[in-house]
Amino acid sequence: MAEHYSRRCTYLGLVISLFLGALFGFFGKNIVALYSDTEAVITASIPVMAILGVLQPIQTPQFILSGSLRGAGATKATAVVTLVCVLILRPLAGELFIKILKWGLIGAWAAIALDQVVRTLLIMYFYARGSWKRIKV
Repeated sequence: MAEHYSRRCTYLGLVISLFLGALFGFFGKNIVALYSDTEAVITASIPVMAILGVLQPIQTPQFILSGSLRGAGATKATAVVTLVCVLILRPLAGELFIKILKWGLIGAWAAIALDQVVRTLLIMYFYARGSWKRIKV
């Protein structure tokens, strides 16, 4: 039953995140203009909002399936994945993209995007492996 609900929640989450991602991608400039009237800020935010738009459906399985894993008692896998990605991968990617490749703001968001993609793939791997189904809660 947990697998069924995880699948259903992931599907629903993907539908919602695709909609929100499209909003961020197509109307990012308008959304940012609600918070700032500085043209430089609005202009700099356009590619960032596009990245956020693409990331929405990528992050969704990570959020939902990691919650399913934690709920099933598989907390170690989700903790290790998060720890490694946030404390190692993201800072190293940030260093590479921002300082070495000199991508600036886009580099910072590229590092976050890489972190989210890797984290999603790892969480999906641990979920698909299925060992969480044998844990007694």
